[in-house]
Amino acid sequence: MELSIEQITQNYSSSLFKVCLGYSKTREEAEDLLQDILVNIWKGLPSFRQESNIKTWIYRIAINTCLLNKRSKTIETVPLHTINIDTVRTEVENENFNLLHNSILELLPKDKAIILLYLDRFTHQEISSIIGITSNYVGVKISRIKQQLINKVKANG
Repeated sequence: MELSIEQITQNYSSSLFKVCLGYSKTREEAEDLLQDILVNIWKGLPSFRQESNIKTWIYRIAINTCLLNKRSKTIETVPLHTINIDTVRTEVENENFNLLHNSILELLPKDKAIILLYLDRFTHQEISSIIGITSNYVGVKISRIKQQLINKVKANG
């Protein structure tokens, strides 16, 4: 089954964007990362030999792109008078999500990839193919990562 870059973009962009968010501190950064991933998929599409599942191949490119992305991270300051109270309220309501997201950002790169794929409902076998570890070890890693995240959220919450 051959897919065009348009079909890949249509079928996988939202899932790939979730992966990008796991490696980004801002939505804009995640959008840039998604574009990099799609360009890398487009460049590699002619060489895809269909020896593996297209989904596995796409996510392997996505994870590798995220891991290799070395953009400089700068902290932007925002003047107090520009802060919208509704934005602050929304951020407070999403505090648990933010705690989990920040805890995921602190994970080791391979652990981050594993948990993001797990949260996106990939099977242990699919994660195994993407990351390059055994399916059984994926289960072990997921358990350890979950415990690590629970400890981080408790410590920061």
